[in-house]
Amino acid sequence: MTKTEDVSGAVLEERVRAAVGRAVSNPGAIEVDALGGTVVLSGSVLARELEELLSTARGVRGVEDVENRLAVFESPEEIPALQGARGPRSAPRPR
Repeated sequence: MTKTEDVSGAVLEERVRAAVGRAVSNPGAIEVDALGGTVVLSGSVLARELEELLSTARGVRGVEDVENRLAVFESPEEIPALQGARGPRSAPRPR
């Protein structure tokens, strides 16, 4: 049996935001809201980063469910929030 952790929405939001920051190239384009153990993700994300983002959010301690309300784009063209994407922050950057 898996023990669920009862945390406030604000704490859960911060945990998910921190994890999202390492999973996608433009974390500022993603809004995180939490109610109970359910996290709602909205905003814009690149298609190539979607599965990693959802998997990362689901893996955060205290998250019971993730609701995907994201707008998914193949490329950052004409989407200001996605411009300047360099890859997830956890990926090594070329020197």
